[in-house]
Amino acid sequence: MTVSLIRVQGDFAVARPIPWDDRDTLRDHVDRVVDALMLAASVVEVETEARLEEGNVKLAVVLAAADAEGADLLGRETLAASIRECEGRHYQLLSAEEEASLSPILPARSGLLTPLWRLRTILVEPVLDSDE
Repeated sequence: MTVSLIRVQGDFAVARPIPWDDRDTLRDHVDRVVDALMLAASVVEVETEARLEEGNVKLAVVLAAADAEGADLLGRETLAASIRECEGRHYQLLSAEEEASLSPILPARSGLLTPLWRLRTILVEPVLDSDE
């Protein structure tokens, strides 16, 4: 049995209440999220495309998923966990109840520095073998 590869791509608007500065940039934050994704168990590959000045970030992960039907949830959970691991918050990746339960309780100042990832679109598709 071969494991199918599934590509899950999220298109996000990323911002925070207090704007980024020279010491703490959106690029640094995205790099940390990519590093966290690379360490996730099911992730085979990570692709990113960002228009930093506009706060637009596309993250794509290729997952080794035994079941294509569960790939959407696995991809969403993997992206969400990596964003949280890097002290960000995400919206619309998981159900409203899950999002609410995962929202960290932060002091006012820290909350203003928290990167907010708003999902615009998500695409889930199989990775086709080049021999096919």
